[in-house]
Amino acid sequence: RWWRLYTHLKPIVNVQSHETMVKQLREELDEVKRKNERLLNDKNELKLMNNQLEAKVSALKCSFKPFMGLLLG
Repeated sequence: RWWRLYTHLKPIVNVQSHETMVKQLREELDEVKRKNERLLNDKNELKLMNNQLEAKVSALKCSFKPFMGLLLG
């Protein structure tokens, strides 16, 4: 009698266990997606800052070019 009950409940318990695992995996996936989005935003901000700094360096090189000629020439 207990064996019949056990064999009847075992699949139900397995399904619930699988559902719990799927839920946890979905939560982990959502967290990874959020982290990825933040990292992509950070990457884009750093690219923008890098471009701005490169433009400043280029402008400074141009403004110092006449002085470099005097120093070297």
